[in-house]
Amino acid sequence: MVELVSSSSGFNKPDLLLWNGRKAAVGPRVEYGSCTYEAPELNPILWRAMRLPAGCRDYGSARALFDGIRDLFQRHFGLPESESGLFACFVISTWLADRLPTAPNLIISGPDEELGIDVLRLLSCVCRHPLLLAELTPGSFRSLPMQLSLTLLLDQQRLRPNVQRLLRASSYPGMLLPGNRGCVVDLYGPKAIFCGNDSAVDILSGGVIQIFMAPSQLQSALDPQVENEIATRFQPRLLMYRLKNSGKVRQSRVDVSKFTFATRQLACTLAACFP
Repeated sequence: MVELVSSSSGFNKPDLLLWNGRKAAVGPRVEYGSCTYEAPELNPILWRAMRLPAGCRDYGSARALFDGIRDLFQRHFGLPESESGLFACFVISTWLADRLPTAPNLIISGPDEELGIDVLRLLSCVCRHPLLLAELTPGSFRSLPMQLSLTLLLDQQRLRPNVQRLLRASSYPGMLLPGNRGCVVDLYGPKAIFCGNDSAVDILSGGVIQIFMAPSQLQSALDPQVENEIATRFQPRLLMYRLKNSGKVRQSRVDVSKFTFATRQLACTLAACFP
């Protein structure tokens, strides 16, 4: 596997990590077989906005990794264990989304927009290749470099029907969408959306995790330094989780016969992330 990782070169260009199943090698270029791979140069603003792990590091166990992410949402926002656990499921699923039958989607609703943005900022510390955006339009969506396996974190106060349709269609791998001048685009990828209310839930039904954020009595302690500390701690461990478990995802089988029809696909998707 070849993965993008952060670089200390100062240029708008990540390094590459080559994983051979046992160990990792990192550099501006990596060689495997008769091929040489080199990372793309990124738009400077995108380079600063998209968080990448600084290599990979042992995560201990899946339970320890899950508990650590769940505790972040409990500690920073005072959320119950069940909601915090759903956030942790979504986070881990973003690291395996390219192996899943549908992209995991998360709808966050609630009256406090500032709180919703803080939740998206915390997600940006732990999701894979996160990109925090506001007010996505169909045109801007089609222009995003989704080939970088982005996790979109959207502050979307008004989800217009044409945006809803694109978000739903982009939840299925291999479902190409029309682009400009006869081109097609692949917009597949996981998304977390803070939309202020739950009006989008019915349209985006299916594989959607739904969480309502009541106004919190806690003062968020998130600032750029805290966010960097969280990312430095979790991003390398989550990358290692991806490297070690990506090949096992499609072998995972769970019995979802007791779930409702509407939640079976979501149950299969999340369970597959813990092979």
